[in-house]
Amino acid sequence: MEMYNGQYEQCLEVIITAEYHEECVHIASKILYLCKAWSHNVKYDQHKSARKGDVLRRGIMIYQTAFATDIITFRESLNCICDHYGMRTSVVLIIRSTIPKDSRINLLK
Repeated sequence: MEMYNGQYEQCLEVIITAEYHEECVHIASKILYLCKAWSHNVKYDQHKSARKGDVLRRGIMIYQTAFATDIITFRESLNCICDHYGMRTSVVLIIRSTIPKDSRINLLK
């Protein structure tokens, strides 16, 4: 196994399903606050389930480009938020991918 000391690209998805609109908005705002705090290396897109009426399902796609320590720290922070709110509603964290960003893997060859 080779050592890799470069940046990674991570893609995460959080799906929030709640019985009440206010609760769905509250949980989504906590996740978006975390993304805004990490705005130097995190980008996100948000999808809402309803065009009219209450939004009871939200999907947030999160894209991060950072070094391994930041990747792990952000993912664990997000996991803590999802676990905390997941007891009352359905909050699912899906890890889509984590891949090396650049080609410095083959630097020694």
